[in-house]
Amino acid sequence: MSATPSATADSPQVAAQISEMRASWNRRLGVNLFAIVAISAYFAYPTWGRPEFGATVLSILPTAIGVALLMLVVNRWFVARQTRQIRDAAAGGRRG
Repeated sequence: MSATPSATADSPQVAAQISEMRASWNRRLGVNLFAIVAISAYFAYPTWGRPEFGATVLSILPTAIGVALLMLVVNRWFVARQTRQIRDAAAGGRRG
């Protein structure tokens, strides 16, 4: 089974611009996810080595996962929005 081509093929310049923009947003997402892990570790560190460490990590985990998922959704929304803007600009500003 062969892959079907998209309805509109991007020119090499547009494809390169979209690829560069996506790479930039992916780097931002990586840094933000690292920050969430670092902040979670900061809040869990005072209980390191004590019996309540597990409970502390389990209390932080849902919030950290929720914020990470929210960042992922917002990141992908911005990527889709900017991709559409780049394609619209390349098409002369028309929407379709």
